Amino acid sequence: MLKKYVMNLLLVNFLLYFFWFAYSYIKEKRISIYSTMILFYTIIAFLGIYIYKTGLYTKEFGNFSLSRITIFPIILGFVSYFFLLYPLKKIKFDKNGFNKLKFNKRSSRFILLWIIYFSLYFILKLGELIISISTGLDSAYEHRHDGASTPLFNYNNPVLEKFSFLGDLFLNTTTPFVVGYAIIGIYQKKIKINYGLFLILLCFFPSLANSIAIGSRGAMFLIVFNFIFFISIFKPFITKQLSKRIKIFGISFLSLVATYSWVITSLRFSNAKGNKGFDSILRYFGESFPNFFLQIWDQVKYHPFGERLFPVIAPIKKTYSHLTLDETTLFWQNKVDVPIYLFKTYYGDLYIEYGVIYGLLFAFLYFLLIFLYLKKVKLSLKNLLIPYLYFQVCVYGFSGLVVSGTSLYWSISVVFTTYLILKYIMKD
Repeated sequence: MLKKYVMNLLLVNFLLYFFWFAYSYIKEKRISIYSTMILFYTIIAFLGIYIYKTGLYTKEFGNFSLSRITIFPIILGFVSYFFLLYPLKKIKFDKNGFNKLKFNKRSSRFILLWIIYFSLYFILKLGELIISISTGLDSAYEHRHDGASTPLFNYNNPVLEKFSFLGDLFLNTTTPFVVGYAIIGIYQKKIKINYGLFLILLCFFPSLANSIAIGSRGAMFLIVFNFIFFISIFKPFITKQLSKRIKIFGISFLSLVATYSWVITSLRFSNAKGNKGFDSILRYFGESFPNFFLQIWDQVKYHPFGERLFPVIAPIKKTYSHLTLDETTLFWQNKVDVPIYLFKTYYGDLYIEYGVIYGLLFAFLYFLLIFLYLKKVKLSLKNLLIPYLYFQVCVYGFSGLVVSGTSLYWSISVVFTTYLILKYIMKD
């Protein structure tokens, strides 16, 4: 009876996203950024059914009490995802806005400095990759999750450590401008196609090297979505000649990501019997919905109200600021009394943090803020980083709210700094 009831709930959950995708696709008559993300969540919902029906989920987590399993978390989760994804409808191509790019000394100097900075950053990440491959990609993955007090790559040099940390943030915020500069430059015949392709490659390969080095399948997965984002945004500017090269690059890039994702998975489960590695990938993407309404819903004993996701200077902060990642996770798990390390959906994270009503209110206010911004502002290369970063929040939203923690404040500072730089570059 329990299995049948859970299966019915998971089926209802899947149908909500399936009909949402069908409606958006029929109305838009094309695959947009918005409908692509709805399709992604439809697949996530389907995998939730699959892993529960086949027993992959219960084999890993066991069975649960029927008394607290209801449809409410499914409905609330759907509403929150509607809030999260709907602003993507406002990300529309504006040729006039993108045509304002000026290929002058100011922009060319910025690109030159950008190339120097991120060529050095890429070399640093290649060094990390070589170390990681020599010690084993599975070891890199385990090191990030075993509560080690030392970082994965210890430079013993504060300058290099800050260079690595800020490099990751600045690469993410400057990529929209550089990709646009390359594609529009090729379209307007302001720059040569090989130079433009070099800039595009330099936007993605440092992140790919870093993802492989730390054994992060999720980070590699995000890179693929980022690539799709830019193809969708700049499609009217992509020439036939560039399109052919992008297809070759895209196929090669996807093959590389798929290969190393499988290598990392295989190494982690090399001693396991059967298809443990493949099963783990299916569970990776499918467990969010079952986790939320089976293990999180109605089990939270304490709501931190921002202290966990958005830490500020407070007495409780001092008690865990010195802890490792795993120790911090255990600290909060003991306080809220649910397994917060699991994927638990976007609303699942908000529910843990703020409860039923305030969690939904947070989701609505976040939606309203982004929706009004994207509705009011016309896209250009200086402000494309905002919808680009929001798109990443939507991609990772299947696991939870990833824009949180102390790094959020660093990210906000870097975003603001990047925006001012780009505004200066593009001013009349």
